[in-house]
Amino acid sequence: MLTILVVDDEKLERKGIRFLLNRRSEEMEILEAANGKAAANLQHRTVDIMLTDIKMPFMDGIELVSV
Repeated sequence: MLTILVVDDEKLERKGIRFLLNRRSEEMEILEAANGKAAANLQHRTVDIMLTDIKMPFMDGIELVSV
């Protein structure tokens, strides 16, 4: 099973991505974070794919992928 992390400060965007991913037939766990800092706090989780926004408060997507 894939674990996908969706990181975006806009809740509507996160929900839209979750909706599209749920339409796939594969089994997957979808995690969400509202910003890079919240996503970095999930680093104890193993994530296969991360979809992140670039501009977010607290920690942007570029900083997040370098953590």
